[in-house]
Amino acid sequence: MKTLSIITINKNNSAGLEKTIQSVICQSSSDFEYIIIDGASNDLSVEIIKKYENRINYWICEEDTGIYNAMNKGIKNAHGQYCLFLNSGDILLKPDTLNNVLIEISENPSDIYYSDYFLQDYNVKALPDNLKLSYLLFDHLNHQNTFIKRSLFIDHNYYNENYNICSDHEFFINEIFYFNTNYFHLTELISLFDFNGYSYNNYDKLLKEDEAIFKNIFKNNLNFINSFRKFYIINYKYKIKISNEASEYINKIFSILDNNLNNNLELFIPELKFNISKLKKNNPVLIKKVFRNIIKLFIPVKLRVYLKNIYNKNKKIQKKISIPKISIIIPVYNADKFICRCIDSVLSQTFTDFECILVDDCSTDKSYILCEEYAKKDKRILLIHKKKNEGVSIARKTGYNNSCGKYILNIDSDDYIESNMIENMYLKISDENLDFIYCDFYYHNELNEVKHIILNKYHDDFIDNIKLFVISLDSKSYLWNKLVKRTIYDKLMFDKHGCWEDKLLTTQILYYSEKIGYLGEPLYHYNNNPTSLINNKKNESKKYNEMINNFNKLLLFIKYNYDKNLDALNPEMDIMKKWLNKRNPLAFKNIVKRIVPSLFWNYLRKHFKKEKKILLFYIVYN
Repeated sequence: MKTLSIITINKNNSAGLEKTIQSVICQSSSDFEYIIIDGASNDLSVEIIKKYENRINYWICEEDTGIYNAMNKGIKNAHGQYCLFLNSGDILLKPDTLNNVLIEISENPSDIYYSDYFLQDYNVKALPDNLKLSYLLFDHLNHQNTFIKRSLFIDHNYYNENYNICSDHEFFINEIFYFNTNYFHLTELISLFDFNGYSYNNYDKLLKEDEAIFKNIFKNNLNFINSFRKFYIINYKYKIKISNEASEYINKIFSILDNNLNNNLELFIPELKFNISKLKKNNPVLIKKVFRNIIKLFIPVKLRVYLKNIYNKNKKIQKKISIPKISIIIPVYNADKFICRCIDSVLSQTFTDFECILVDDCSTDKSYILCEEYAKKDKRILLIHKKKNEGVSIARKTGYNNSCGKYILNIDSDDYIESNMIENMYLKISDENLDFIYCDFYYHNELNEVKHIILNKYHDDFIDNIKLFVISLDSKSYLWNKLVKRTIYDKLMFDKHGCWEDKLLTTQILYYSEKIGYLGEPLYHYNNNPTSLINNKKNESKKYNEMINNFNKLLLFIKYNYDKNLDALNPEMDIMKKWLNKRNPLAFKNIVKRIVPSLFWNYLRKHFKKEKKILLFYIVYN
């Protein structure tokens, strides 16, 4: 008998199904069986299944009554000790994922194994080691990241087919708190799941089903549960500051919930309602914050951005300002030495139909004052002053969210552009209907020596472009020499980490772009500023971690979205990983590099002959 049963359910998602199958059959472990339950798809799903039939242990194509009816079919046809539900569109993270999970299972016997998981922005959501009821009331385990002992379904019950979205939520609450089932928190990240699935697009139904589940499970304490959920949401979900007294009260309720599930808790309702009303009186801005967060909770991000853009456009129309063809976004942070040169180069453009959005990221020098003066002089300049320093990536995102141009151009505040840059790039991108266009640039070093950097022309293949623009060591994955269609920017995911965020964004731009253009003219002046984020020697550990974070995210993006073989990237990937390992600030050699020059180099320079200094330099730095 196999240890694991991987069950995939599918209906009319042939593209997602093939990605899922490929991620399963490439696993290094063979201690699993693979089952596919198809709900009578009328697309190419059956053809995809037949294509990989020799790697599938069991499959069926027939009508079902819903998601959980299909899952139950999979369970009944499974023979493994544990079940993992990896539905079409979900993928196992690495080829050795199942092998690593099996090692943890053998070392830590339990009935349910769950792991942390990736959010939509590819950040990891950490789950608690101790699953309390107070946690599962407001959050849940994902079946894509949970291995469940098959005997639990047989002994207790299969998934409740009366629900379409939340039956697994009901299953986990019953198993953990009524049947006292053992569970274990895995260290291995298991999968990357499809955020276009049924539950993510039917949030209203999800809430209604959750209410029905609570009504069924907490029959004796339903009023208390509803009151407590309301109190909890006001305090924690909407992140409103509360007194220590209120915080202690919440912890008290948590303790009661977790330890007295079957007792009657209705006696606490008057006190709970009193605390809710008290909280409202102590927070005059509560209603505004709750309303704002309800919007964030229920309206999809893309729709919010779209509505915000419409609002900004209407606002500009009301001010009798026509919508510009190009939005220029300039993040500004402590750039008072360079910002005037940068803005002057923008205002001197031969092409004038643009808006310039300056995003001040809480500068501590005169940058904001200088930007303010320019904004007063020219109506095309919009100045945004952020209340919190969040880095260049979030500053760019803020600028984009407040823009309305058909094309987007990013410029760094310590650089400047040729007077004909926008005109030349706009004429080419609009005449040829391109998705984005890039140009050559001038490189200014610290001695102000200027070099014309000639870039390679793009390729027709996505993977070849990834090698050219992103992964190779000499890649030029800059945002500032690219004019990009707004429709491409609408799809981008911005990351909060600053170092290499341009690699992550460039990867997405390349993926979503069908037509690319190249202008072999040096139209941008890049200034190698020693105080810039990438050149600053301070916080080496933070920079290194940000590089690793963004590099891993771009690899995840490619793996999840690109459905062809990625073996062609392996040589460049290996080189890049070695380069990153060398940059690790915690490596002994790099610690020596930082310490030796600062403490001893002046002494060595005075007392050693030239030949010995060269030898010592070679030993230390190599």
